[in-house]
Amino acid sequence: MDITEVINAILDGDLDDDFEDLVEAIQARRKDIEAHRFIDLRVGDTVRIIGGKKYLIGAEAEVVEKRVTKVTIRFPQDMGRHDPYGKFAGKRWIFPVSAMEKVNN
Repeated sequence: MDITEVINAILDGDLDDDFEDLVEAIQARRKDIEAHRFIDLRVGDTVRIIGGKKYLIGAEAEVVEKRVTKVTIRFPQDMGRHDPYGKFAGKRWIFPVSAMEKVNN
């Protein structure tokens, strides 16, 4: 079964009896992905924002600190279209790992 078939089965109600199990499985998998992503991040890595504020999606930043479940990142001074008012440029912000992906090793 490919993703289109799964989505159609959900939308058609074919999986209603198993809906809560599907939700739990997806949430568990999401947590597992986030845990692996967090473990893989190191201070100094470059990350790309993939979630959260729409205008920040695609912006890159440097990991400057790892916390328990979140990461402190610093955006570059010149963020172009991602920060037209300078709110984020050159500053440190705490973001959830789920809102970013690693760009480099």
